[in-house]
Amino acid sequence: TVSGATAAMLLTGTPPGAVAATPAHVRSHLAAPPAGDPVVAWNRILLGVLRTPGAQPTTVHATRSLAIVHAAIYDAAVAIDRRWSPYLAAERAPRHASVSAAIDAAAHSSLIALYPALRPPLDDEYARALALIPGGMRRNEGIRIGEHAAARILAQRADDGSSATPPPFTPGSQPGDYQPTPPAFAAPVFTHWAAVTPFALKRADQFRPPPPPALPGR
Repeated sequence: TVSGATAAMLLTGTPPGAVAATPAHVRSHLAAPPAGDPVVAWNRILLGVLRTPGAQPTTVHATRSLAIVHAAIYDAAVAIDRRWSPYLAAERAPRHASVSAAIDAAAHSSLIALYPALRPPLDDEYARALALIPGGMRRNEGIRIGEHAAARILAQRADDGSSATPPPFTPGSQPGDYQPTPPAFAAPVFTHWAAVTPFALKRADQFRPPPPPALPGR
């Protein structure tokens, strides 16, 4: 089982020792996910990771992690269920494989690759999840499918541009140019994100609306 401190860090994003973490403390922040719903459970764990101070790189948008984890989960489940098309080309897994084990393995494999510093508590959550599934061939097959699904999506996103250094921002002086705003007058963030490979679009500006009408001259 996972300790109260570990659960608090994963589910609420609070580092161990920062508060008196207890199951009641965790429940006060998040209601328990529906029984038998591993997708909801792992999504909640990921949201807790994203709230953990220092876990998310400051130049990588959190939506990338959400998309990777859920794409891996989806492909793992679809490989067994087969009722829908996969996000990436997926193997046809045996129908007897455990969908829950596949989801657990896909989520865990994705998360430890994205957040290696948090592997120990993530491993604890994974062990807890697998303990709810009867051992044997069905679980083993599900784990294999989930790990493969995560490996595929991680490989596809390895060079997607998300690791680039954001270019420096210099405010322009033309009408419509962005200007820092009060109270902090901070520079914009994720200025490199337009060049990151989209997950579903062909290109980032595929459906961009036309610019506003030109300002009349004086």
